[in-house]
Amino acid sequence: MSTYDAPPEIANLQRLNAFIEAGECLSYSKAARRLGISQPAVSNHIRKLETLTGAKLFQRTGQRIALTEAGHALLRQAKRVEISVQAMYDFMVGLREEVAGHLIVGASTIWEYILPEIMAGFREAYPRVSMELAVGNSARIVELMLDRRMHLGFTGDDGGREELEAVTVMESDIVIVARLDHPLAERASVAPKELEGQAFVLREADSATAKIARHYLETLGVTPDQVVEFGSHESLKAAVRAGFGLGMVSTAAVQQELANGSLSVVRLDAPPCVRQLYMLTSRHGGEAPVRKAFAGYVVERLRGKGECRRVS
Repeated sequence: MSTYDAPPEIANLQRLNAFIEAGECLSYSKAARRLGISQPAVSNHIRKLETLTGAKLFQRTGQRIALTEAGHALLRQAKRVEISVQAMYDFMVGLREEVAGHLIVGASTIWEYILPEIMAGFREAYPRVSMELAVGNSARIVELMLDRRMHLGFTGDDGGREELEAVTVMESDIVIVARLDHPLAERASVAPKELEGQAFVLREADSATAKIARHYLETLGVTPDQVVEFGSHESLKAAVRAGFGLGMVSTAAVQQELANGSLSVVRLDAPPCVRQLYMLTSRHGGEAPVRKAFAGYVVERLRGKGECRRVS
């Protein structure tokens, strides 16, 4: 048998799908349910891949399984194959000039407050489109776009990579919020110097929101007494309500709390902290109708619409 006989066996799509699902779920039974096949079938696919690669892909500890180093490496490659197959399908659909197919959208955490409603409207307009949304911080979405595991990315910064094209689709303010009994809450006007020495709650350091917030405080000449970091907008808002300190968050993420009165905006006597929100596309990606249609739909819905209104 020549060395070139193995790749077609390894690239069996059903086998790779079973491995990808098992690798993401870390459960053969969950993978089987998601694929609509039996658990023994999933196990058989994994055993065949291990035979072909000559490496153990999963290790079992009690009732749980985990990927080995070889498993992690193969999973990355398998997902690239999955994206390539999807790209081929998109191309085939594009030949028919039909808005149909599967769209994988990556979104930084601020976008998870904006995109679901837009996605629902798009699906209503194009019922033959299926969509999935993956959420992470901006750095993670850029990474996924560079790996071609996303068709479109929506972030809080432009990514700074020449392989990606960034289009500004809207602006949003980052505001300072406080629990209702905070001394600065509900004041008509707060001077920036009154923020000096306050404790702040921010997103994690590589979040676009955190980078912009820190820069804004620096421009105001404000040095926080301490900064506590949280990995999501929801945990950040919960920390502010619990009394950790003042929070800095995009208005899109705090509309509900401002409406129901569970948080209050600190109204600074200073220029607003305005951020750009971006849509990322790969410069090397195809122009499948579904991707092009959704990009246009987002721009139409958001540009100049004032979706994230400033708090006056």
